[in-house]
Amino acid sequence: ALFSVVVWGTARRLHRADVQRLRAEAALHRLNANLEQQVRARTDSLAASEAQCRRLIDESGEGIVIHQAGVLRLVNPAAARMLGYADPAAAVGQHLRAHIAPEHRETALARIDARIQGTSVPMTNEMEVLRLDGGRLWIESTAVVMEWEGAPATRVTILDIGERRRRESAERQAESLRSVTMLANAAAHEINNPLSVVIGRAIML
Repeated sequence: ALFSVVVWGTARRLHRADVQRLRAEAALHRLNANLEQQVRARTDSLAASEAQCRRLIDESGEGIVIHQAGVLRLVNPAAARMLGYADPAAAVGQHLRAHIAPEHRETALARIDARIQGTSVPMTNEMEVLRLDGGRLWIESTAVVMEWEGAPATRVTILDIGERRRRESAERQAESLRSVTMLANAAAHEINNPLSVVIGRAIML
């Protein structure tokens, strides 16, 4: 009888332990399933967000490039057109310095290095860049530091300001012409007054 009681007690404890183990395994399975579902949802959300971000970059009317250690890592179609590339992928891997006009190159590269090192420099600058076909283009660039594949990089937004600079140049020339015209009119007025006196005297004579 004592042996039976011991066996029954042991079996009961084993059964209770087995039930607890089964419950723990079921809870663990539910937790794993929940975590896997959350991971899948998060992955899908990140993929959708990345696709949307990439679409916004590709469809942007402004040029957008990301360069790292002097090498172009991302170039959107608008920036590729400004630089003269038919395919944005062809611009990836090219050296940035090759597309900066020589007279602006040293200053621009110094600003990039200073920005990466945390030194305060202007975000927006105007410079002339070289196109793939050798042509030149005035741009306005706005640069911010970011992380790209675990290393510091620079994202640059590019605006074509060639037409604006031509318009500003024409306005300056027009203003200069207006100034010259006003000066000529003033000079003519100053000359006409004595001439009128002289002519009047001549008529009297």
